[in-house]
Amino acid sequence: MTLKLSWRKTFRRLHLYLGLSVGALLTIITLSGSMLVYYPQIDLLLNPANDATTNIKTPNWDQAYNTLRANFPSKQGPWRLENTGINSVIPARYYNPIETKEQGFAPLMVWLSSSSDKVIRKNYWGKYLVTWMYNLHFSLLTGATGTLVVGYIGIATLLLIISGFFAWFPKSGQWIKSLKFKRRSSKIGLLYDCHKLIGLALCMPLLVLTATGVMLAIPKQTDPVLIALVSNINSPSKTQMQANNPIFLYQKRS
Repeated sequence: MTLKLSWRKTFRRLHLYLGLSVGALLTIITLSGSMLVYYPQIDLLLNPANDATTNIKTPNWDQAYNTLRANFPSKQGPWRLENTGINSVIPARYYNPIETKEQGFAPLMVWLSSSSDKVIRKNYWGKYLVTWMYNLHFSLLTGATGTLVVGYIGIATLLLIISGFFAWFPKSGQWIKSLKFKRRSSKIGLLYDCHKLIGLALCMPLLVLTATGVMLAIPKQTDPVLIALVSNINSPSKTQMQANNPIFLYQKRS
């Protein structure tokens, strides 16, 4: 005898099984992503910039480039410098250093004084907390394979959110009752109401957050969907500056 399930029970089981299967990895991804929202503050707290320079009107990019070339003579390729404002430390990065060529993405990260004439800190991507946390969030510390896994976990999360909504979807005439926080004697019942109401309140933001995260993790697989929805999107051109002939790039932080 075959047991037939209603569509609501089907969604409940799908929601349950997806939660049990991807829940642990999803927790790691979400917690690390939450920490990355505050990565500049966390990094500054753990690595306070030792820069006493004051009264510098604007960064001297030529001086910054010359300082980098003088301190890292073997790094003959382009450097990317960030404009973080007046009287601010100048972050710079050198992509694809030979020391970390086996790691895929692990640029050399350098911080210059606001006067552009002194290196005050250097490290490789992934060797200090906030970049390690980024690798954990984006690839679960397993490189390109992990990025694919994160992307497909994101797809499973979209199904988790959608199935949760339809598992809750009330019958006709029971909408108000379904939205109430009920007084329950059991802790499980109380936990269920919290889960239900928090999920409903954050359903749309979570869908947008997860969908965009999936597109970042697996762009090749999701670009056709994005193009079909909003037409072709061209990447913005990079700003370039000339410094004593060699070209270096800089990126203004919003």
